[in-house]
Amino acid sequence: MTQALTLRTADGFRDEDVRALLETSFGRVDAEARLLEELGRNDPASDPGLALVAESEGAAVGFALFSPREFLIRGQRLPLAIVAPLAVMPAEQRSGVARFLLMTGRAALTDRGILGAVTLGAPELFSQFGYGSAFDMHLVRVPTEYLPTDGNTDSWRALNSADLDRLCQLQEESYGCISGTELRRPCALDWEGCAEGSFTLVHGAAGEPNAYLRFRRRNELEITECGAQDPAGVGAILALMSRLAREHASTRVIVNLAPPHPVALALYHRGAMIERCNFGGAALLAIFDWSALFEALRGWWAPVLECHGARGINLLIEGQSHILGETDGKTPQLWIPAGWGPSLICGQRSAHDLLFEPAVVKHSRLEGCGTELVQALFTRCDSLWTWGPAFELVDG
Repeated sequence: MTQALTLRTADGFRDEDVRALLETSFGRVDAEARLLEELGRNDPASDPGLALVAESEGAAVGFALFSPREFLIRGQRLPLAIVAPLAVMPAEQRSGVARFLLMTGRAALTDRGILGAVTLGAPELFSQFGYGSAFDMHLVRVPTEYLPTDGNTDSWRALNSADLDRLCQLQEESYGCISGTELRRPCALDWEGCAEGSFTLVHGAAGEPNAYLRFRRRNELEITECGAQDPAGVGAILALMSRLAREHASTRVIVNLAPPHPVALALYHRGAMIERCNFGGAALLAIFDWSALFEALRGWWAPVLECHGARGINLLIEGQSHILGETDGKTPQLWIPAGWGPSLICGQRSAHDLLFEPAVVKHSRLEGCGTELVQALFTRCDSLWTWGPAFELVDG
């Protein structure tokens, strides 16, 4: 087991020890190091104090970067962080290095008012540190015959700085009902394609776009993100998808969208198949402060309590009691299984999952209106982490 771990922050974002560690840990050259450099140089929220290096006897054995962002969960804005990249030298894995980095990072994020963190990773590793499955993968498989054969695409163009504020609005309008939406900011890093073969196009006049589309070509033509102001914007996106398919000699287009998105709905009504899976449990969320989280989510749960004439509900999460609203001797009590909290908050799991779990029924107290209240609170909603263009550097 690694002894006497010490901590330092990365020496800038071209730290050669960190670069070598990343390349050795991931078994490939440059991808994670380029991501680190891109985030360090161009992320306006970049915090050198959150680029953590674990050392043993003076040698770098682990690295973790925590990037503060803002996410939409149940329609509410939450300050969360992204954990990526996280790397441990192969010889030091299972020796406590990852725990050291994740717990140190958690403390630093909590000090900064960050409520939790998201990551893509191995569930068996991250579950030890409070992370649970939270976000789904949604794919719309669109044969080209389902796309329009006509439509003017001349108004599509490269983005410019004047578009950025409006693009942020378009993204929030299009993805507002999808938990896990990583809100874009008016900076080039959040919009321009960073990886080879990745591009962003916008539709409409400079400073006033009514649609945007990010795409890349890997094994297939893939739409990674898009947004539209109105039906005309949706139509413009469909026409561009058709043109891109012709230009890339593709017989179909893969679109990463959840059903509430207006473009996903338009494709569904054209006959396209929407598929959903839970990423194998690998799209994860950890909550650092459940009480602060529920306060931030008051706009979600308070109207539900009011609508059902309920004073409150007591949620038992990870051995602790969290009361939404007020409590008295008759307050319903819901026991939530270990690891289920993130998926219930994001809508990946629902009341249906809870109420058909024998252990939940055994440990909860839902007499009277409790069951109806749980059903109203924990509705299933579509969850999807919409990571930004920079992460396409390592999404090979």
